[in-house]
Amino acid sequence: MLVPSPDEFENLHAAAGVHALDEPEITLNDTRFAPGLAQHMTAFRLHNVSMLSALAAFLISAPKMIIFRPEPLPISAQELVNPGRGFFEWEKTGAVPIPSRAQDQYMRFNWLELEPAPGLFDFNVIEVQLERARKQRAKFGFRIMVVESSTGTYAVPEHWKGMVPGTLVSYETEMAKRSEANMLWVPKWDSPEFLEKVRLLMIALAKKFDGDPRLGYYGIGIYGHGGEWHCNKFEELAADKATKRKLVDLQVDAFRKTRLLMNSGGSEVDAFTYALNKSPKIGIWVNSLGNPWFAEQFEQFPAKNALISTRWRSAPIVAEWFGGNDDYKLAAKHVAKLKVAKVANSNNLDWAIRSSEQRRDLLRIGKISGYRLELKELKMPFMLRRGKDLKVTTTWRNSGVAPLYEKFQTDLEFVNLKTQKAAWIWRSGYDLSRLMPSTRPSVVTDQFQVPKGIKPGDYAVRLSVKDPTGYRYPISLAIVAKKVQSRYPVGIVRVK
Repeated sequence: MLVPSPDEFENLHAAAGVHALDEPEITLNDTRFAPGLAQHMTAFRLHNVSMLSALAAFLISAPKMIIFRPEPLPISAQELVNPGRGFFEWEKTGAVPIPSRAQDQYMRFNWLELEPAPGLFDFNVIEVQLERARKQRAKFGFRIMVVESSTGTYAVPEHWKGMVPGTLVSYETEMAKRSEANMLWVPKWDSPEFLEKVRLLMIALAKKFDGDPRLGYYGIGIYGHGGEWHCNKFEELAADKATKRKLVDLQVDAFRKTRLLMNSGGSEVDAFTYALNKSPKIGIWVNSLGNPWFAEQFEQFPAKNALISTRWRSAPIVAEWFGGNDDYKLAAKHVAKLKVAKVANSNNLDWAIRSSEQRRDLLRIGKISGYRLELKELKMPFMLRRGKDLKVTTTWRNSGVAPLYEKFQTDLEFVNLKTQKAAWIWRSGYDLSRLMPSTRPSVVTDQFQVPKGIKPGDYAVRLSVKDPTGYRYPISLAIVAKKVQSRYPVGIVRVK
């Protein structure tokens, strides 16, 4: 075996993006250094460059293994902006500052925006937002509303008058006063005319968007105020049980390839449980974060509470703020208790007027929501042989409150140090969405064959966590480690 000289090792690590000489002292836990060294450093430390001559002697007798063991990233560190977790963009805004653009986006649309003429649908307003999301490698979600006080009396097209039966009701709220909408038009939910309108809309929406990779989820809406499945302040116009179930069926049956979220619905029980029992993949949109009602709307109804207490294992819980004087400390407790994956940024938030303590609380809410993937350790041989099997062992922990709900896998990229080009990329067969939140790490062992055609030489190994479709940005891990183009340098191997 040819053992690199100290100068050669310095050059190898610099080329790999691992800087062994950044610090004058290398400790046992410093895994940036040469492969196979860390586990033999207990008895001594290297204090200067001249001591690198000891490195060659160690490599002759040491087990030829790379051991990459980074420290976990503390929760006090800067927010990790990742797909499917933390703060998501609300109506193209974001009050709470995060290090980069949110990777999930959300809007609501009034029906009147979608049907310019009877039976003629125009979904350009949705398409524009989906394309905006695609350009940012983000995903977009939306809900359709039929009654909405913040935008005016009518949330439906003008031509509905005389075609769909409905009622004008008084709606005296602060939000309604601001929009001069103290009267709301509410359809007769049970009427055949209304249900037929919904059926035709769902057929058209699904034909256009179901399974679109840009679409993160469709919110099961339509019914109630804001599509939230409650008729607060016009309860006398509520639909019967059969109609509510029909409205659930029309939407669930239309979107068979897209993630669905059912609204928490306040005191609505039957439609909520009916929707969630249709599929374990249907998630929950929960209103009133920062208010006791966020949890009480489940605690007061055992059937709802039983579903949300376990649904986070298979589908995301998404939170929307109550609005106004929200209690951020209470919100953080609810995020942890209900396993919230994503939080709206910003619905009724105003960063400029928040105190220092409130700002810290808000930032913490973003950090603790969703998953936090930690790579605890990676082990692989230093010496690889062409055409032979290679075993790689990784140890993972999800220190967040929820799992990852999209498929992501680990890639190891082998970069030739002479050409600085990736010679080969290996992908783990383990889907990281299987990692449940836990204090105990999970060990994954993969075995694959080193390509016979790869050239002998030294290769930098870089790890990344990627969407196998290539749509999403790679995931930033909750570890203390430098990245090189979204990849974490883990060491150097030699191919013979």
